[in-house]
Amino acid sequence: MTNWQVKGIGLIGVLAGALVAGGLSGVARAACWQSDPAFDGTVRAMARVGATLYVGGHFTHVNGIEVNGIAKWDGTSWSALGTGLGDAPYVALLAVDSSGNLYAGGSFGNAGNSYTFNVAKWDGMTWSALGGLIGEVWALVVDSGGNLYAGGKLFWAGNYVAKWDGTSWSAVGTGLGEPTYVLALAVDSRGTVYAGGDLWAGADFLGYLAKWDGTRWSALGTGMQGMVRALAVDSSDNLYMGGDFIFVRKWDGTSWSTLGAGFDGGVNSLALDNSGNLYAGGNFTWTGDGPSNRVAKWDGTSWWALDKGVGGDVRALAVDSSGTVYAGGSFLTAGGKPSANFAEFQPPCPACTNVGGARNITIKPKVIVGKINDWFFGNLRIDGEFISATAFDMLNPLENGARVLTQLPHF
Repeated sequence: MTNWQVKGIGLIGVLAGALVAGGLSGVARAACWQSDPAFDGTVRAMARVGATLYVGGHFTHVNGIEVNGIAKWDGTSWSALGTGLGDAPYVALLAVDSSGNLYAGGSFGNAGNSYTFNVAKWDGMTWSALGGLIGEVWALVVDSGGNLYAGGKLFWAGNYVAKWDGTSWSAVGTGLGEPTYVLALAVDSRGTVYAGGDLWAGADFLGYLAKWDGTRWSALGTGMQGMVRALAVDSSDNLYMGGDFIFVRKWDGTSWSTLGAGFDGGVNSLALDNSGNLYAGGNFTWTGDGPSNRVAKWDGTSWWALDKGVGGDVRALAVDSSGTVYAGGSFLTAGGKPSANFAEFQPPCPACTNVGGARNITIKPKVIVGKINDWFFGNLRIDGEFISATAFDMLNPLENGARVLTQLPHF
């Protein structure tokens, strides 16, 4: 890879994958993926409480610090949550309530000094058990009333989704039974609970997605070709779904729509930012009609790659209030740099490549000083003062007689 250094100012836009300047100027390649921490195992879950990021998974150390399945990032350093979750923990999902309490679910027998069975609560100081569940917990979500829902391979009153009201567990209906696997949960502002996975009602296959309306479970959606592994609900109560199939789909309460073109692999995680952009992580390398290595962003119109992405499966995503994207999973590189199972993608950074269309920003240029043929990986950081910008179709001819003076090396 060729690295570019800034030399002067004066860049005024990007035109059809070409660098546009109002004079002789230079470019710098954006190095947006950061990879400081090193986890010694797979990261499978993330949750934020304010500026604090919690990370869970199948690991025991981060940067040499013993954390036993769960770690905390406070913006400056990593630390353990007490003594963690036992000797060989497997944390599948994390959730937070409106009071800032953190819930961890998975497969573990201890939480700090408390004996627990696969689900526990961290109040910021100590762990406590939420006893009574039998079976592994693979999904967690908290509703607006503070009720915690747990799903997985559970054996609770003949069901596979249970609710914790702060005091005790109860079954959520009686519709889901053997051999159900609940892999994802989500809840909207009305209290509707969505469950994804491989869902059965007795001997009848219910489907890969179902909803609980407070009275009963019912199937939702048709034509899915595999298990649902990821769910997310936005501020307008739209439901997003990904899994072992080639599309991310959206339910608006009435009908389904597909977001852009298909993926070449599955989606394991979905996350939304404060602007309503949707991020997908999984084991795909192609999104729409361009490369997108395991992480992609949907802006409401198109899928965008995040620089070169990461070098292995993404299992968990989170986005903070500044737009920084955190990715966890099983990988050794991010953005082409060494990164052990966790990395962050920091804005501002125009290194998101549109892989679903030919949209670019342009200004009526005077001189074009370079062109990048591999435009999917032509991720550039532009420095200088911008004047007016307009939309430009990549298929249109160059404006104002501008001409390519030299071709830059591929990235």
